[in-house]
Parts: sequence; structure tokens; C-alpha cells
Amino acid sequence: MGFLEDRRKKRYAGTAPRIGDVISSYDSENNVLTIRIIPTIRRYIQRIEVTVRDYKLRDQVFKLKKRNGNFTLILDAFLDKDYSFSFYLMGKDGKYERVERTMEEIRKSIVNDPVVQDVTKTKEKTNKIKEKPKKEVAEKIKTAPKVNANKPDVSSTKNTATQEFVPVRRAWPTSSQYAQSLQNPSFSISKSCDPLSNIEFLKNPNVNYPSIIHGAGNFGIVFKYVKNKNQNALKCFTRGSPNIQKRYYEVSKAIGNNNVPSMIPLQFFPDSIRVMNKPKEFFPSVSMGWVNGQTLNTFVVDNLSKPDKLRIAAKNLVDSVISMQASQIAHGDLSSDNVIVEKNGTIHLIDYDGMYVPALEKLGSEELGHESYQHPNRGRYYGVKLDNFSILVIYSSLMALIKNSAYWKYNQNDPDKMLFEISDYVEPSKSSILKSLKAEGGKLKKLATLIEDFASQTPDWDGFDPKNLIKMK
Repeated sequence: MGFLEDRRKKRYAGTAPRIGDVISSYDSENNVLTIRIIPTIRRYIQRIEVTVRDYKLRDQVFKLKKRNGNFTLILDAFLDKDYSFSFYLMGKDGKYERVERTMEEIRKSIVNDPVVQDVTKTKEKTNKIKEKPKKEVAEKIKTAPKVNANKPDVSSTKNTATQEFVPVRRAWPTSSQYAQSLQNPSFSISKSCDPLSNIEFLKNPNVNYPSIIHGAGNFGIVFKYVKNKNQNALKCFTRGSPNIQKRYYEVSKAIGNNNVPSMIPLQFFPDSIRVMNKPKEFFPSVSMGWVNGQTLNTFVVDNLSKPDKLRIAAKNLVDSVISMQASQIAHGDLSSDNVIVEKNGTIHLIDYDGMYVPALEKLGSEELGHESYQHPNRGRYYGVKLDNFSILVIYSSLMALIKNSAYWKYNQNDPDKMLFEISDYVEPSKSSILKSLKAEGGKLKKLATLIEDFASQTPDWDGFDPKNLIKMK
């Protein structure tokens, strides 16, 4: 393994992920947009993720599969509406690049490319944004309040006298700008932000080049720092929703007021971080205690031969969702990356950008989570049952692996899923994993049937209760 890593380092020495050419095609009859990405060095790119923000300010993350050295995204979209695209390119040596594209830039890339148009005609269901849920369930899905699509990307600042939040325009820094600035905390951290004074940022030992960045997500990047011998995580935002400060104010309050052991108390700092090219403007950040553990998929791989450990983790995850629902909150993006598991099976949930709390209900959801864990008709639903389909998918995956570790073959080395993906929910009759689980009989058959039934219902379907998962025989 060491030899292969050394050879890879030499092969790609001096290389960096580059997006290369972007060629698009649009089917106006069916409102289908196809974007084909041709990286500069095709073999070097390991994967590409795209965060699409639609004209209603909803986000969804897609992992693109490489075909003939290219990566293709297909989605239902209206060409005259404002969308934004954030491409995250990961190289085989761990280096990455994030590239932003506006809808105007995508429009300019539209050509009559026969390769793109041929892909468009297939209308693959595995990476399409659903503008509307199926007709038979549309009336039951709760809708979010109307959003002005022409409204610029803004954050908000708190009016301490009234507890209201006043919108503030934001042009967000990039990951590299934050990383460069935080090398000098005395400059980058506001003097008025006492909790972040006298801190030391730690380098990431898991990358092949010096970096203090420890993680990247949909809305920002994560740094690790030490203060008073305690390790903490600091999240800085590279993208911001129109109500980011109100959201984190309410999320912080909800976590602090409720007894949900898997949720980590956090502090939101409205104007705390600045970067070198914008020395007069401070940006918000979030701090919480650092959690030592593994992401769910890594934990699974290390414990495939230890079903008892998988069973403990599965139960703890279900208990976590039950506790959240009892407190009238939901995580909103339960996925492998957002579940940290300690060696003893203790669960911690991270990344609260998509959390539901009652105080935010009128704002609606601003992201749709990882599609392999989400209900196919999630759409604009935003409520206390937001995690129901996700926990069913995760629990069913763990139960299948407890029965037979060979089921991990369905993961296909994909960090953005466990055993299931969106196509299994959209067309369950064609799903190999669902067919295999049904053939097992017993509890696995019941779980597979439940996934199939739930996928045809609304995201807040009354026919599912997470409390029944543990009881199921």
C-alpha cells in the first residue's frame, strides 16, 4: 500500500485538480439541463461533487460518476431561472479544488454537442433534481414560504435590542482565503470575540501537504484548534444562506435547551473572522467541541467482522432520532459523513446547516441533503420527521451487514452512500439490493419492503415510526 501511495505521489507531483472544459446541452421540451465536465487531467481526478443551489435557494449535493473520463450532471432545470453550481474536485493524491459557476456561465457553455445530447435523452434518474414531487403525493408535501429568486445572497446580523435579524449582503471568502488568513489568528480573529482569543490551529496529519483545513462541506470548511488544552472545531462559511445567522442562533438555542446526547453544543459568532483581502469585514463562524471517532462508513469497514459493534451503533442511531423527534427537532442531513462513531459505538451528529427546529419552520429548508439517504420526494418538506427515511436506510444497511458482511459490495467504494442510492428508491422494482434483502426473508425482507413502501409515500408518512425499528423481528 505504501509503495502504491509513493508511486501515486510521484506521478501527480505538482499536479492540482482543474475543472477543464464544461460543455452543456439543454432540452427545452423537457426542461432537462446536461452539464459535461472534462477535467484537465482526467485520470488524476478521483471524484467530483456538485452542489446545486436552485432558484428557490435550495441546495442539493450530487456525486458524479466518471464515464469515458468525463463527469456528467443531469437535472431538471429552467434555463431562465437563477441557479448556482459549486464543483468540488478531488484528486487521487488528496488535493482538491472548489470551482463556482453561475447559471449565466452555464448558459454560455451550451452547445449542440451530440455526446451531451445523447446523455440527455437517457434522463438518468440517479442525479436529477426534482422540481416537483409526483402528482399523487404533491398535495401532501408541505411547502416552504415563497422566496424572491432575484434576491442576492445575504447573511443577517442580530439586532440585540429586539432579537431580530437584519439582512446583510455577503460576498463569501474562499477556503484558501480562510486558510491563509487563519495562519495569523491575531489578525484574522476579531478582538471582540473573546472565546476565540489565544487559540492555536492544528495541521491536518491526514493530507500529503501542509494544511490546517480538516474538512470541507456544503456551506464551509472546518479547522481544528486548541484552547486551554481543549480541542475544538471551527467552521467558517464559504457559502451563506439568506438567514444563516438566524438559523444558527435558533439551532444553538434548540440544542442547548434539549437533551439529545448525540448533538454537540455549539457557539455561533456573528462577526468573528476576516480574511486578508477584506480586512474591514468580519464573517460569522461556528465553534463546537472536537469529536474523536470515525465517520460511519469508515467505522463499518473496520467492523464488518464484528456484528455486535454494528448492532450497538445502529441502536444508538435510532435512539438519537427518537430523542430528536421527542424534542421536536431533526438533523436534516443524516449521512455517513455527518455521523461520527466512537470505538464503543457512541454516536455524534455533526453539520447542522440543514437542521429543523420549530422556530425556523416558516423559513423552510435551504438544502436537500445527500440524495442517497433522502426520500425521493423530499422536495420542500421541512418538519420534525425529516430524518425518518434516512434512519430507515441507514438502519437497514447496518442490519444487512450484520447478517452478511458481503453486502458491503453494494457500497462500491462510494463515500456518499452505504448500500442504497437514489435509483433504488425511484425504481425499487429494478433494485438489486432490495431484491437481495427480500430474498433473505425475516427482518431484512420487512425492512426492504418498508423502504419500497415509504419511497412511494410522502416524507412525513404516518406509516413509519423509528421506534418500531428496534422492535421489529
